[in-house]
Amino acid sequence: MSERWIVVADSAIAYIYRQVDGPERLQLLETLVHPESREKGSELSSDRPGHQPGKGSGHGALVQKQSPKAYESARFAAEVADYLDAARRRNQLGALSLVASPGFLGELSGKLDSGLEPLIENRLDRDLTHLSLPELIERVKTFPR
Repeated sequence: MSERWIVVADSAIAYIYRQVDGPERLQLLETLVHPESREKGSELSSDRPGHQPGKGSGHGALVQKQSPKAYESARFAAEVADYLDAARRRNQLGALSLVASPGFLGELSGKLDSGLEPLIENRLDRDLTHLSLPELIERVKTFPR
């Protein structure tokens, strides 16, 4: 049975809700947590950068490709995207609204399988992870359908 789902996320937590009998009722299906995204960058990386090959005939440089926080955010975005795609393949997901902090929304959108794109009804680049359920329901009621 296909359902309307709403994902409310930032780089460290994703709440996945389904709408029950319209936008006035949401049921929490899953909470995905990625505590590494809340760690300090210095706690996530090693003391030394890795080797980055240079362009041309140079010897390269010792630099990090991306910051440790960006790396963890990308890992979590992939985890959320995989969860949603698995639900789509099981025919549980009929429509989808994505609500995420601006940076994470872009990261998550980039990780979504092409099969999910037609199901996305709304994208809102706001961090609403701190809202209570009644406050979130008020926001959801304003989403176009």
